[in-house]
Amino acid sequence: MQKILQSVKETVIEASKLMFDRSVEVNVKGVKEDLVTSADIDVQKFLNEALSRLIEGSVVLGEENEIKTHAKYTWIVDPIDGTMNFTRGIPHSAISVGLLVDGTIELGVVYCPSSGEMFHALRGSGAFLNDRPIHVSDRPFGQVLFCTALSTYEKRLAPICLSIMRDVYARCSDIRRFGSCALELCYLACGRVDLFFEIRVFPWDYAGASIILTEAGGRIESSGNRSFDASEAVAVSGANTDENFKKLQTIIKRHPVGGKTMREHKEFVQIKPKKDQLKKNVDYDLTSLYENAHDELTLQQTKRDQIIAFYLTLVSLVIPLSYSIEGLTPQTIAALFVGLFVIGAILGIVIIRYKVYKEVYWASCQTISQLFNYDQEKIDKSLVQSIFFEVLKKKDPAKNGRIKGAWKCLFSAETLMFEIHMIMTMACLGLATYMTTRGSLLTFILILVFFISMQFVYFASYFRVFSVCRTNQDADFNYAFGKAWFLHFYINYDLE
Repeated sequence: MQKILQSVKETVIEASKLMFDRSVEVNVKGVKEDLVTSADIDVQKFLNEALSRLIEGSVVLGEENEIKTHAKYTWIVDPIDGTMNFTRGIPHSAISVGLLVDGTIELGVVYCPSSGEMFHALRGSGAFLNDRPIHVSDRPFGQVLFCTALSTYEKRLAPICLSIMRDVYARCSDIRRFGSCALELCYLACGRVDLFFEIRVFPWDYAGASIILTEAGGRIESSGNRSFDASEAVAVSGANTDENFKKLQTIIKRHPVGGKTMREHKEFVQIKPKKDQLKKNVDYDLTSLYENAHDELTLQQTKRDQIIAFYLTLVSLVIPLSYSIEGLTPQTIAALFVGLFVIGAILGIVIIRYKVYKEVYWASCQTISQLFNYDQEKIDKSLVQSIFFEVLKKKDPAKNGRIKGAWKCLFSAETLMFEIHMIMTMACLGLATYMTTRGSLLTFILILVFFISMQFVYFASYFRVFSVCRTNQDADFNYAFGKAWFLHFYINYDLE
């Protein structure tokens, strides 16, 4: 394998001469930012022929190749990683080659012609820069340089990238962006930078550099695409140490798409707004959406206040009447109090439901207000979901710890209103048991069990709205987002 590695290095150097031997034509492949040059094509063709000869029966999986299949021996090639830099004369572009053998990268070569730097590695033999051994740094998280990008070809993912960058930046030394995934991973391998994350890359972007990083003592993982499937872009994370890698992953997983492939979340619930909520022939622009969400937010608060007022009125009428009417036995009075208790318990559950929807509608209002900053024609599901998630994260009562969040919630006006309702409900239960047991221990136990149960349901329901901020589970995200029907107007629905 050492002879093959040496041949690959020589082949890559020879291929790099094609990048500069004539004028370069630049074309657009898909979006305007996705460029391909005549040099890309020339280098790819040269490498296809040269690498195929090195191992009989091998195939070349390249960015500019039409064939995207694997064999026992598969060369994964990016003829020019950092094409945008190359077209503008910025000296940060490279030729990247990796050899995949039965699903495992066995060697990698990354060559930057502008600097003359040749990174290479062979499994089990270490990593090298111009034949000198290299190793990752040992810097702690607070001193690291973080390499990342903004998903140039999928700008709808930019809010997620920016959010991750912001979270990492608050904890690290600084951020760098060189415009070449392969080179950035190699810079991580030799200790120039210390962390890496990119939300959407293909196998040819990182295959060759991945083994260079691991042989240099670093850590790299992709979001599920371990077979280097060319049909799918993935998120890739890298770090100098296991400890820093875990910290980086913890931050990434706080976001809806952290640790997932970049296909849209098909797991997210597809809630249809009720037809009677849709006014015919009305264009739901952002202004009307915000007004609807705000009206619903106000309605949830009003309903809660009405329920509490109704129950207080009912209790204040029934209790005096039960003692003023002659002929009522203690058992009958106790039955009335039990009825009041049951009504109070049911209304308590309804109040909790209104609390949950109030939080969701508040997050909806905040999300819609931020959408005013975007071109409405470019608003899509991913953008709406990422903003909704960020709003939840900022409001998350448990972001500084569940205990602190619970205490803060306990002293809010809404919680105090709920507690007043619970006190009245427990009073009815207490009176009912007193009328039959005359203040036995059972009375105290029943009241205590009821109180603890309702408090658990209240706080558990409230915290679950924000639980996705910590778990990154689709089910937790759906719990909140599925109730925000205003935001679903930006998802295509078949309402027929």
